[in-house]
Amino acid sequence: MPRERKMEVSASVIVHATEDPRIVTGAASQMLGIQEDAFTGTNTTGHFGNPISVYDVNLTGADAALSVRRFVGMLSGIDVDALEVQIQERTVDSRLHLRIDKQVLIRNGRPEIIGLHGSGGHVEEGNGGSKDAIKIKIHTPIYSKKDAVPAFVEILRGSA
Repeated sequence: MPRERKMEVSASVIVHATEDPRIVTGAASQMLGIQEDAFTGTNTTGHFGNPISVYDVNLTGADAALSVRRFVGMLSGIDVDALEVQIQERTVDSRLHLRIDKQVLIRNGRPEIIGLHGSGGHVEEGNGGSKDAIKIKIHTPIYSKKDAVPAFVEILRGSA
């Protein structure tokens, strides 16, 4: 039986004044397999003085591992394969950085990773969802950059 890899997951989403926070956090909660009230919100002001709320969640241990399994289970095999190719580009300091198109998730109930297909992991200018994203960071101890790909492939393939 494979060992359970130490893991942390954090997610953050901006909710604009025109959006219903329950819809946004509900969609994010479903994607991560957590209770909606796990998100904590902070009210702030946007760049142009508009009111916004930022909702965050941090998961550790078994909760993080379950959340990652839930999230990866919602991805297609093609998405997982494409993500494996981009792991090195998306990894900084033992953290795999993902941006999920918030509007697509709300509309379709399935995560779409921004920049996954056709842009080498980089968000293209003009992508409608590029600025309206749920940011996810998956952290696991990796002591050498060359170990990032095998470690995150292990996580994505469900053997961690």
